[in-house]
Amino acid sequence: MKQLTSDSQTLEIELQQFQKQLDQMDFELNKIREEPTSCYGCSVSNPAKACYKIKQLSIDKKSGYYWVKPPCGAKPLRVYCHFETPNE
Repeated sequence: MKQLTSDSQTLEIELQQFQKQLDQMDFELNKIREEPTSCYGCSVSNPAKACYKIKQLSIDKKSGYYWVKPPCGAKPLRVYCHFETPNE
């Protein structure tokens, strides 16, 4: 019985430590979600006006999907911007 109690206490301590780790990860994820993105075109809340504007503002951007809201558009669209060819 003594061994069983000891094992139970050990498991309880490990469970508490694990719960603390989960709480910390949850806290970190919430911080990330709440941070405003400064990446132009990387989120629906910060869309670019065109793909070429993304490339103009950041030379090192890679081809990929970005959020773009053209002046004539009602809502931002998720589009593929191709940056492999110069001046695109």
